[in-house]
Amino acid sequence: MLMKKQIVDRGGKHDGSGNEREGSILKKCLLTAGLLAILCLHANPERKGTFGFGIQAGSSLGFKPEFGLNTIKDVNPQPFIYGLRLYHHLGGHIQYNISDRFGLRFDLTYQNGTYMRPLLNHKTNQWELVTDGSSFHYYTLNGVYYFPERKNTSFFLLGGAGIGKGNNWIHGPGSFYVFTGGAGMNIYLGRNTGWALNQGLTFHHLYDPSYDYRSSTIHGSWISFNIGVEYVPRAHAD
Repeated sequence: MLMKKQIVDRGGKHDGSGNEREGSILKKCLLTAGLLAILCLHANPERKGTFGFGIQAGSSLGFKPEFGLNTIKDVNPQPFIYGLRLYHHLGGHIQYNISDRFGLRFDLTYQNGTYMRPLLNHKTNQWELVTDGSSFHYYTLNGVYYFPERKNTSFFLLGGAGIGKGNNWIHGPGSFYVFTGGAGMNIYLGRNTGWALNQGLTFHHLYDPSYDYRSSTIHGSWISFNIGVEYVPRAHAD
């Protein structure tokens, strides 16, 4: 009886030790699977290392004093009205996605408008307000950050800097610096496609420290309202 009891006791201890070992292995497997799942969710290799591109257009709104109509007193003619009005812009971009959330984007944008100024009509000896076509273009390199996608929609932030050049406008033909910052959203055209409608706005600040026709540095700001189409590889599908 004693021998039989010892055998039963040893068998019971052996079974309990095996269950504990199996439970420990199961916990380690679940922990490892959980860590791998978290890493895969954050990796999103579908976007990392890929390229995107797009085109956009829209309207722009400039802020005084560098944009809009201005009036100068004590200067002939009275009043002396001049200014640059911004209208429409057209541009394109190409983007390299460093990770699932961050990319580098190179933009090229053309901006048109009109420049109004007084001009003396020598035939009538009267001052007239004339309107000339005006334009400039600029190149910017922007960093883009994408928020997690929700229901085929992805919001993003962008910011960067670049250079621009004027053509027959208030600042003459010289070049200038441009600083940008903005936000927008991509509305994907399907569950499994990278093509999307792009909507957003971008704030621009112009800085020209070497303007030849003035003694002071030029600062100017404007906002662009954008709409376009672009291809951006999906970080993941809904």
